[in-house]
Amino acid sequence: MNPLKKERQQLAKAILEIYAVYISTGEEKEPMTISLPDLSRMAGLPQEFTENVLIEFIGEKIINMQESAITITDEKVLKKIAGW
Repeated sequence: MNPLKKERQQLAKAILEIYAVYISTGEEKEPMTISLPDLSRMAGLPQEFTENVLIEFIGEKIINMQESAITITDEKVLKKIAGW
């Protein structure tokens, strides 16, 4: 079992919530931009955990990141992690 399972779920939910806002504003083709501190606050996680989970998600090819821009590459897996 992944020791960061709860954190992975919280961060996946936060990323999907941000994505929902992008869809509602018609910007889903654009990468989502958010700072690490803001994403951490939104997920309710310390920055260190947020950064570690983001690295895991990138390694698992669930998301891509360029600086503070996030692109979801596997929405189905991200929703499964989030419990949606």
